[in-house]
Amino acid sequence: IGVVYGIGKSLFDRRAALLAAAVTALSYLLVHLSHFAKIEPLETFLVTSSFALALKALKSGRKFSYALAGLFSGLAAAVKYNAALVLVSLFIISWKAESPKDRWGHLTIIFGSFLLGFLLLMPYALLDLNHFLSDLRSFAFFKVLRMGQTDSFGEWWRTSVRWLGYGLTALYLSGVFYGLFHPNWKTYALLAFPMVHFG
Repeated sequence: IGVVYGIGKSLFDRRAALLAAAVTALSYLLVHLSHFAKIEPLETFLVTSSFALALKALKSGRKFSYALAGLFSGLAAAVKYNAALVLVSLFIISWKAESPKDRWGHLTIIFGSFLLGFLLLMPYALLDLNHFLSDLRSFAFFKVLRMGQTDSFGEWWRTSVRWLGYGLTALYLSGVFYGLFHPNWKTYALLAFPMVHFG
């Protein structure tokens, strides 16, 4: 909740941060999944932390913050593979750097620390590389990658309303529409992960 508040305050203002923190705190899905000790709340924490750290790195210019953002995104991907899609948001944030040299340097740091974080929790990827790569090519991996994505808007709507309720689903859609009609790097960075992840 605190991480979400920090993101909202960094990107917008205190009012937006409080609203985002309240929505997170009252999210039925996060409470439900936490109650049953599912991996999604940990994935959510790691993804939002990597996003917040990338925003901090953009403001401070510190390479260490970029490294932490990459590390947390790698840990998130090790918890659940499709969390690697947060790299799209991190790419957008790091692309805001002043010079092209800094951009590529930041991206290199992010991807390097992403691999380190991933391998810390998923050493199997190195210890049995052939089997790991075989799993990645299998249909099961692509099914996991598409988890949450649906084939039609109606199916997406029913699933979203079931887990988020009408209010949060409408709030999510209003954020997407806001981003479409008020294009800037902040909304692109903020919406990139859920748009790619949930289709």
